[in-house]
Amino acid sequence: MQLVELKVEGKTDVINLIQLFQKVGLDRIREVVTRPLENISAACYYGCLLTRPPKAVQFDDCEQPHSMEDILEALGARAVRWNYATECCGAGMTMANEGTVLDLSNKILGNAAAHGANCIVVACPMCHVNLDMKQGDIERTHGVKHQLMVYYLSDLVGLALGLGEKDLGIDKHFVVTEPKPVPQPAAAE
Repeated sequence: MQLVELKVEGKTDVINLIQLFQKVGLDRIREVVTRPLENISAACYYGCLLTRPPKAVQFDDCEQPHSMEDILEALGARAVRWNYATECCGAGMTMANEGTVLDLSNKILGNAAAHGANCIVVACPMCHVNLDMKQGDIERTHGVKHQLMVYYLSDLVGLALGLGEKDLGIDKHFVVTEPKPVPQPAAAE
């Protein structure tokens, strides 16, 4: 097979955004942070497809992933422990059965906030659509007011490197709020 006049041999590794930042390295990321994200308490959302099927993607732990949390820590942010990190948001059902997406995404947004998150971080465009763009519909359908900012992981990396929200296109998200500071857990004595 030829594509753009290059022979396709099936030897190319396809990686996700998280793996790209892992290749850069956590130490290198820490070195270049100019604006630590101390006000971010994020729920890292992997969704149902990023780590599955495990044998095919060979990426992180499919039930208890931690790679985004590691990157956030390098950016100076805090990742919260929560229950829905690998639950499905409805994925492509957004066109075929929007009600399912609204129900599943509502549970995800609510659980993130209940566990102290002031935002959600994703690495999947479909997850971003369902959690950001659909938030208004979720709020109307379920009578709730989440107003929870949903960032792409690359948004937070850019912010920590000193880029502005407009430069990164964050102002184009459907829900745009300043993450409210979340009290840090008390240190164990």
